[in-house]
Amino acid sequence: MNVQELYDLLSKQLTEMETRYTKRFEVLESQLGSVDSRLRNVEIDIAEIKGRKAGWESARNWIATGISLVALGVAIAVALWK
Repeated sequence: MNVQELYDLLSKQLTEMETRYTKRFEVLESQLGSVDSRLRNVEIDIAEIKGRKAGWESARNWIATGISLVALGVAIAVALWK
């Protein structure tokens, strides 16, 4: 085997390896994009859950305030009744 044949063989193998790894890289890049998309969906879901939780806490606080005001009104009415 002379130098030119060796060079051609190595060049061919290098090209095949480059093609193989390029394809693998493209597959991994595609999978990463899919994972990134799912991660964004999870982040959106977490933000929605936090928003709902804040809404429920606000509603709970308003209900507690309303109950306290009703109890205060009843206490005042009872005090004035006597």
